[in-house]
Amino acid sequence: MTEYNVDPANKGGLFSSINFKPTLEEILATAKTGDVIVLSSGTYELNKDINLTPAHGRNNAAVLNDIDYVDTYKKTSREDEMPTDALIIRGASDNADDVHLVGKITINNSNVIFENITAENRNDVPAVIGDNSSNLTFINCILTEAIGDNTPILLGNDADTTINFSSSYVAEKEKMANIYFDGPLYMYNTNLESGVVLRGSAAVVAMKSNLNWAEVHDNSYFGGVNSKFLGTYYYATDSAKVEFYSSTIKLWNNPLFAKGEGNTEFLGKNVQFEGDEHVPTIELLDNAKANFNIINQDDFFAGKQVRIITSDEEIYSESTDSNNADVSDNNDIDDENKVIVSNSQELMQAAKTSPSGTVIFLKAGSYNYDSNINYFNFLTFEGEDVANTILTINVQFQVQAGCTLTLNNLQINGGVDYEDNAIIAAGENGAKVVMNNCVLTDLNKESALISAQASGASIELNCVSIINANGGIDVGAGNGGSVRIEDSYIPCVLASNNGSISISTSNIFWISAESNSTVNIDSSVITLEISASNQSVINLTHVTIDSLNSDGMPIIADQNSQIVFSRSVFHNEHGQIKCELYDQSKLTLRLWRYNNDYPITVKCDNPSEQVDNIQDWTLNFEN
Repeated sequence: MTEYNVDPANKGGLFSSINFKPTLEEILATAKTGDVIVLSSGTYELNKDINLTPAHGRNNAAVLNDIDYVDTYKKTSREDEMPTDALIIRGASDNADDVHLVGKITINNSNVIFENITAENRNDVPAVIGDNSSNLTFINCILTEAIGDNTPILLGNDADTTINFSSSYVAEKEKMANIYFDGPLYMYNTNLESGVVLRGSAAVVAMKSNLNWAEVHDNSYFGGVNSKFLGTYYYATDSAKVEFYSSTIKLWNNPLFAKGEGNTEFLGKNVQFEGDEHVPTIELLDNAKANFNIINQDDFFAGKQVRIITSDEEIYSESTDSNNADVSDNNDIDDENKVIVSNSQELMQAAKTSPSGTVIFLKAGSYNYDSNINYFNFLTFEGEDVANTILTINVQFQVQAGCTLTLNNLQINGGVDYEDNAIIAAGENGAKVVMNNCVLTDLNKESALISAQASGASIELNCVSIINANGGIDVGAGNGGSVRIEDSYIPCVLASNNGSISISTSNIFWISAESNSTVNIDSSVITLEISASNQSVINLTHVTIDSLNSDGMPIIADQNSQIVFSRSVFHNEHGQIKCELYDQSKLTLRLWRYNNDYPITVKCDNPSEQVDNIQDWTLNFEN
């Protein structure tokens, strides 16, 4: 394995003289798989088209130790597919905009990893082409708008070439796609401002990403999971399939957001709509099908169904009385394991008599739960829809050791005083609470509303919002318990006494770690306060810090704790951010965006030891 360090000022000569350093073109001509090419900040103009087929190297340690590359495959559940014989081309700065690569690179039957790079094309040709069973991975990269009327910036030439994006950005190109391909494309935490065109057997899987539009032809497949679709049109024809899972679709001036022809199929499960107030509409021709369920609440889209039409003339009718897409049954459990209830008495009777593994299905309505049966084994409470199934809990819900309580599609209200206990608790070893697509509202509590408070106890929150909860912590992990939060809105989160919390793609106001606890946050927004104490660690990756408080946002670490920012964004221009580091606590700033015109304040005794600021952002230090 060889590591090359390249500067855009290099004059060439490829090791022929100590006075000449090789150019990027010269290094690309000799590099092998397993090698790492590190590009210093600047613009690299490729004077000729590069055909990149690196020779096989024997040492792949750099690839195997590339945490971001390995995570790209882990987060898309494809660890077994990860190529290890790859060439790494990496910008030295964590800011992709610091390194610009201008020209055309064709990758032939090879695996190449691009990191921390902005790729630009010129002369009406793509910047990067993958051909002949290649594998292209872009991590923390920017692909700028293609030049020319008919030129994508990235081209996958054959069905066996795979394209991967992680934490990247692809610029907009008006009325055309910036990516054309015939094979698989995977996106994780990526913002694709333009769209994609799929042909043949191409496939897109977009996870926790943003996308504007898609055209899906032939036998191709498009799937979005926990993503946001900001464009106006999704078109499918032939035998293509389009699926949206736990995602948001934004409507603009036109209620028509999708069209299917031929034998195409649209599926939307747990979809939320936003934007202009139109009844979401799909046009279906020939044998095309659609099946959606909408989970909006307390807005125009609440209670609506996706409407099907068969001609443009009917698009602007706002009626929802007919032609609606079917709402799928969200319950995958066999009917023999499901009990349907329609009032509070039936609910409490079902909870008392149902065997382990039962799904209690609550039809739309309001329920009060005050039974003395509140110590559950394997049981699921599932609402008909979150907007209209309201459950008021008047006792503490607890879970037996080694068992799981699942709550789906419910709006949960608090009732009586819980005597300083959590409303929903996993308090024994192996006890687990899973909540999917739920809203907790109008709760007043000093202790945590939802809590994992024992070694081996766990909480999983997926698409959960806590609203109008006053008084204390919303979600807590302590005494060795763990919490995982995804795609949720949770104001206040606390890990204490060896607790651990994992958060992704969520909005958080306040986060704290105390007494040897660990919090890992990825692809989320934090707006009020961050604190770590007593040898705790908070790791923040791809996190946006945006203060909502005009008085400023504190970031505090004491008693030898650590707060680590990696590839994150500081909107310090929106409000003052002040960091306080006590007792040799440490702060690491590896940022993607930061405004040097509004420097944050850091209070500490020893800046050189306590602050890792390798990118040399402007900071104001205080003692």
